[in-house]
Amino acid sequence: MQQRIRIGAILLIVGALDLSAVFLLLTFDGFYRDAVLDRYYLPAKHLQANLQRTARDGARLHQAIGIERDVRRAQAILSAEVGKRDAQLAGHEPLLSDNPATLLVAAPGGEVLYHAGASHVGDALPEKLRVVLATPNAPGEAASRIRYVKADGAYVIPLKIFDRGQRWVASVLVVVDSYMIDVRTSKLRDGVLKSMYSVLAASLLAYALLLVFIVLGKRRAVFPDKRFLWFSLVFVALAQVAAAALGGMTYKEPYAKAIEEKLQTLVALAELDTKSALTRRIRLEDLDFRHYPWLELAREFKELGALEIHNAAGKAVVRVDANGTLHLANDRVRPQEVRDSNRQPFTEHLVSSSNIVLQGVPNARVVARISKEGIERQLMELIADSMAAIMVSLLILLEILLIFSRVVQRSLGSRQADRANAWGAMRPAVFLFLFGIDLTMSFVPLHMEILYEPMFGLPKDVVMGLPISVEFLFVGITMIAAGAWMDRRDWRQPFLAGVLLASAGALYSWLAPDALHFILSRAVVGIGYGFTIMASQGFIIAHSDAQNKAQGLAQLFAGLYGGSICGWVAGAMLAERLGFDAVFLSAGVIVALVLCYAAFMLPREPLKGACPERAELKRPVELAHVWKFLANRSMLGLILFSSLPVSIAAIGFLNYFSPVYVHRMGVSQSIIGQVLMLYGLCLVFLGPWVSRSIDTANRKSLAVFAGGLLGSLALLSFNAFEGFLAAAVAVLILGVSHSIVLASQSAYALSLKVTRQLGEGKAMGIFLSSSRIGHVLGPIVFGCVIVATDIEQGVTYLGYAYLAVAVLFWILTRKDRQMLIAGAT
Repeated sequence: MQQRIRIGAILLIVGALDLSAVFLLLTFDGFYRDAVLDRYYLPAKHLQANLQRTARDGARLHQAIGIERDVRRAQAILSAEVGKRDAQLAGHEPLLSDNPATLLVAAPGGEVLYHAGASHVGDALPEKLRVVLATPNAPGEAASRIRYVKADGAYVIPLKIFDRGQRWVASVLVVVDSYMIDVRTSKLRDGVLKSMYSVLAASLLAYALLLVFIVLGKRRAVFPDKRFLWFSLVFVALAQVAAAALGGMTYKEPYAKAIEEKLQTLVALAELDTKSALTRRIRLEDLDFRHYPWLELAREFKELGALEIHNAAGKAVVRVDANGTLHLANDRVRPQEVRDSNRQPFTEHLVSSSNIVLQGVPNARVVARISKEGIERQLMELIADSMAAIMVSLLILLEILLIFSRVVQRSLGSRQADRANAWGAMRPAVFLFLFGIDLTMSFVPLHMEILYEPMFGLPKDVVMGLPISVEFLFVGITMIAAGAWMDRRDWRQPFLAGVLLASAGALYSWLAPDALHFILSRAVVGIGYGFTIMASQGFIIAHSDAQNKAQGLAQLFAGLYGGSICGWVAGAMLAERLGFDAVFLSAGVIVALVLCYAAFMLPREPLKGACPERAELKRPVELAHVWKFLANRSMLGLILFSSLPVSIAAIGFLNYFSPVYVHRMGVSQSIIGQVLMLYGLCLVFLGPWVSRSIDTANRKSLAVFAGGLLGSLALLSFNAFEGFLAAAVAVLILGVSHSIVLASQSAYALSLKVTRQLGEGKAMGIFLSSSRIGHVLGPIVFGCVIVATDIEQGVTYLGYAYLAVAVLFWILTRKDRQMLIAGAT
């Protein structure tokens, strides 16, 4: 038996290390591929900006003068860059033309308006490219902007053009043969894999030797124990960090080469614009460079320090960076504050330049400088993404190890211990369920935008949010129905029904032909979600008592948030590689796997004495009982002064305020996501540990009050800090606060007499549904703070309000012993 245990543990670690390698490669591949494709994006963006100005001036694109010339020039830059190093493409058949990188302008209906090869003008685009035309990148939709789309055999960069009425009139498309990109990434990937697996193999050998030592020093009945679980996690984490460091070093030089190629492309575009102006005999110092789209390109190029134009004497005439365009030689177009200020010296490293020669005489010079800070920001994003990939694989390994430990305990005959801790069996099930559900949550609005059609006279932004709104509306409604169902039957029926419905809803989303069907599919997912989450809490109630109820609920929340974190991160990675449809299909299959787990791992019989008699719960529910439950002083205080503030902070601050507040400082979406992960990690690792103290506390209301105080401290931290640091500190403190308060709220509610009188299922359904009100109010409350003059002061005021309601909760519940069930604390 011990031999099989060792083999099983080693196989789990092998799987974890393989999964980590896959996630890390996806992260490095995506980072490098984005850098490579940016050099094709820049000419497309340059052309789109010029055509955008033409369209907004009222000209019709298919009749405007000079567009054919602009398209030919942009195509020439692409072709020149491609021809430098892609000789290996000989003999390969590109998707659209003989050129592996093709630029064209197409109408919304798919007709080619302009193309460097005149024979294609007027033709209809292939079907795969007509689908790409609908990709969202409209003005004001920066959060959902898609840089490129992987079509069959090509990477397509779509950029829409809008007229002055914001009507979509055309699109610039760059079609890059995927073979050209994949050749570069695959060769690099193969080298990284060899090095990475060498590190992982050495780590695995060390783990196997240490595992033998651990097993020899332990008795058969207690292995594997918690020390083994934590040892395995720490070991795998160290191995993954070493593999990530090795992979990052391997990608360093190719990434630097990709940055150099982007700079060369930017210099070529600036040289083209400047040379065109000089040929019209305009003095360099008299040019108004604001007419050129260089500022837009600079803001898209994160590693760029500055783009400069020097005159023949070597003096800088104009400087463009992410902050704006500075004219250094023309007082008529320079802002007054720039003329009056002392210009700081240029500190960026010069990496690319080109002389502009007219009639054999140098007239100007284009200079591009790399920003050291920009490179560091990009590397920090890569490190953050790598750490997120490692954390996802560790969370998945943790849940698998918990299942492995339970299977081993059963095989060793420790049935009594297995039944005593039966409440822990639900954690992996909820983890797997939330992993499948949240696998698609990061791109549900984006998929809805692709399927968009006008509905009920609502604005497009509102229609895009309908799938999520409808989903969570049905979650709240279903929770109440699930509570009544559990009281009349047990947790198993609503649990199985919920899993089936959620799986069917995900598959329905995969098959949805239009926007209405997609919204209905998310409603089905919401119904299944509500049934499953309520039934999982019913399982904890049925298999725990007053001494371990909070611990069981904390384990449940740990699995819930762990699955949610992993689903968000893994879903975003898979969607980028496989597309939305494949991830919807995968989500349906993963959720359905919960049924297999439930059949073999979830016990049927409840813990003796954990629940009241079923006959008592089957009595008809009267409205008077509901009003008595809601009017109870302790329950009213719990709902108004604990549940609502917690849910307002969870959705309003974490999901709405923090991303908006931090994004306005220029922090990338990936860094924002890593900061928000701190909240979930607190609930995964800290929640179960804190819950042991809650179960043994004399009064569970004290834990609720302590969590409220910490929650107020999180918002009050804006009085001591500001900017990104304030947001990060607040997220971390809120994570600690909710690790205490979420499990203690439910444990305290279950300890009240009115809960038992109404029925635990119905009572918890009503209590949890009330938190949905806070989810609705959260964005509204923090939205008012965002529009305030002093945002930090507004958040501080909310912190004082949070502190006040926590004190009110303590006042209402400080003398509640007569309201508790006998034996409850």
